[in-house]
Amino acid sequence: MSPWQIAVETLLACSQRSDYETGTGTTAVFRASELGHWSVLSALVAGFENVDLEISDGCTALLAAVRRKHVDAVVHLQREGAHMDLENRLGMTPLLEVRAV
Repeated sequence: MSPWQIAVETLLACSQRSDYETGTGTTAVFRASELGHWSVLSALVAGFENVDLEISDGCTALLAAVRRKHVDAVVHLQREGAHMDLENRLGMTPLLEVRAV
């Protein structure tokens, strides 16, 4: 088990919410997707009600994973129900981002 996974499991065991927004306007789910930590992402979204939760600029974890080309995270988020057609504040969607790459 990686140090990231241990930290996540410890936080979740202490009833910390994985959708908690940080001072920078992101969430743990968003950061795990953005950084490509799919195993951490897996622990965070297990039983997560809103995998399409937007951060302050309207971006979702799926859009972050697509932008960074983290295929494992993209696949995992889609399996958890993330939508490819949700627009951020600039009108960009994960599907449009894939096409732009």
